[in-house]
Amino acid sequence: AKEGRDPGMLRAIEEQALRCKAIVANLLGFSEQDDPSRPRLERGETPVVDVDEVLTDVLALVGGPFRLRGVRVDHNATLGHRTRGDRGELGRAFAQLLTSLRAAARGGGVLRIQSRVEGGEIAVDFVLSGPELALAGDDWMASGMGLWAARRVLDEHGGRLVEPAPESDCETATWVVRLPEA
Repeated sequence: AKEGRDPGMLRAIEEQALRCKAIVANLLGFSEQDDPSRPRLERGETPVVDVDEVLTDVLALVGGPFRLRGVRVDHNATLGHRTRGDRGELGRAFAQLLTSLRAAARGGGVLRIQSRVEGGEIAVDFVLSGPELALAGDDWMASGMGLWAARRVLDEHGGRLVEPAPESDCETATWVVRLPEA
């Protein structure tokens, strides 16, 4: 290599630039700007969104802080689980929930995410395991307004968040998001 040029460094810069490009694309996908290529909805019609596609996009945005905290995220995406609603709002609700779960995993661990259809609803399980789970509270600083905002968005979409009972000395806890199937 010529003096001042390091091929490994250039590769790393290119990889980070591509990662930033993907993050910006995901952020734009959640923006509320009008996209002329998006099909127009009839008045009162609610769009259909794939829950696991939304989760995949959100995890691309919030995955870094999980890694920094030592939490491995396993998302077993099952495409085709669709609900009616606003993609951006659902994305923000999932981001809010994930931020609170990251804060609850104080000593590292694993977050497993799996969706399924059950009784006309899409149920998304968020199973957090780790040595030091803090379930008694919500990280209001990291998540803005705690889980309140996520609950509100889910309620507006006909869904709900089922939370585990706060326990001390708990090493595994499950949160379930339930949304009506489209």
